Amino acid sequence: MNTILFDLDGTLLPMDTRGFTDTFFKAVTGRFSRLGVSAESLRHAMLQGIDAMMANDGFLTNDECFWNTFSRSISDDGNPISKGDLKLFKKEFENFYRKDFFVTRLNTTATPLAKECVRMLKNKGYRLVVATNPVFPEEAMIERIRWADLDENDFELITSMENSCFCKPNLNYYRKILQMIGVTADECMMVGNDVTEDMCALKLGIDVFLIDECLINKQNIDVTDFKKGDWKTFRELVSELPEIR
Repeated sequence: MNTILFDLDGTLLPMDTRGFTDTFFKAVTGRFSRLGVSAESLRHAMLQGIDAMMANDGFLTNDECFWNTFSRSISDDGNPISKGDLKLFKKEFENFYRKDFFVTRLNTTATPLAKECVRMLKNKGYRLVVATNPVFPEEAMIERIRWADLDENDFELITSMENSCFCKPNLNYYRKILQMIGVTADECMMVGNDVTEDMCALKLGIDVFLIDECLINKQNIDVTDFKKGDWKTFRELVSELPEIR
């Protein structure tokens, strides 16, 4: 094993997921309300776009998939809005992530143990990837990595809307990561807190570790056979890994 894939939200960055989501939509709809876009219409169009990304079959990037769906969902007649209007929406979303997104940080808490594990793995020569569900733009991914008191440059790849064409738990999401960084499944471990989205990597032969501090298990999957524990437990595992330099 030479590569560790980390989930971000709830793993590297512990968070109150419901609080984060509520704060996010309140902030983004507040910004667009100043442009005359109703909160209900914007939320509906965004959720439609997110659903489209979750179902993406790989022919488009998640970014393209989101905006194609958003453009139809935000219009009054179901047809795509004009290129000019779409450009205005994209610009305002950029402004949101640069000026307003920070308010969601109130629902997150950095853990020093995650930072310590990343440092230990880097010092031992392991390749690191942020394998977070790519439904946010790169800018928002990097922002949250920094909230976790981590350096985005420590990671060889950070999945985002722009560079991904699948989402978890689609196994093609993991296959694409393996292809992008040129490794095989048996060279990797996936570390995450979501049983459905993260532990499914085991089906490809990727080793897994379930962080149970912000555990998500919507399908009540039996976790008995997974390697699991809190960050202290994972740090013990990391301390026992060999150097590979």
